[in-house]
Amino acid sequence: MKKLIIALTSAAMLIIASTASAATELKVGVVDFQKVNQQTNLVAQFRTAFNEKRTSMMLPVTNLQKLVQAERAKLSNKDAKVSAEQRTQIESKIKAQQAELTKAQTNIRQEMLNLRTNITEKYQDKINEVIGRIAKQQGLFMVLQKASVAYVENKVDITTPVIAALKKEFPQAAQSAAQQSQNPKDMMKKLIRQRQQRN
Repeated sequence: MKKLIIALTSAAMLIIASTASAATELKVGVVDFQKVNQQTNLVAQFRTAFNEKRTSMMLPVTNLQKLVQAERAKLSNKDAKVSAEQRTQIESKIKAQQAELTKAQTNIRQEMLNLRTNITEKYQDKINEVIGRIAKQQGLFMVLQKASVAYVENKVDITTPVIAALKKEFPQAAQSAAQQSQNPKDMMKKLIRQRQQRN
């Protein structure tokens, strides 16, 4: 019995020792997301993609608003001769159009919310995919947000390779970020040269 206890104790100590040794070998990656956004400008690209789709989605609502305004203008036009029967018809038409407009506005708000969620998820999935790929390449156990990490042993900062990979995935955003980071004087000189070339 004593031998069995000694054997089990030795095995347990061996397991603990090997686990502690493995823990010290684990590498944890960190990413500076503020720097990633500054140098890739993904937030601006996300906003652009959202605004482009929102404009096309809002078109039916805008057209309905114009129809309602046109009918109301008929009633408010003092020079126009509108009979009581015509006024009733116009008011009924406005009421129907207003109801349709209210319904369209409610639907569009939900659609835009869904759109924002979908676009956000798309960009987030791509960022996570890039981080996951780099983490595997560098043999990282996990990746954390740099700003939230006070201290981690064997920490590896993968911000630079993440930025490089995202610039390849989103070249337009990278170009926009590069333009924004230029010296204002250099940008002004560039604009002047472009105007001179046009003239």
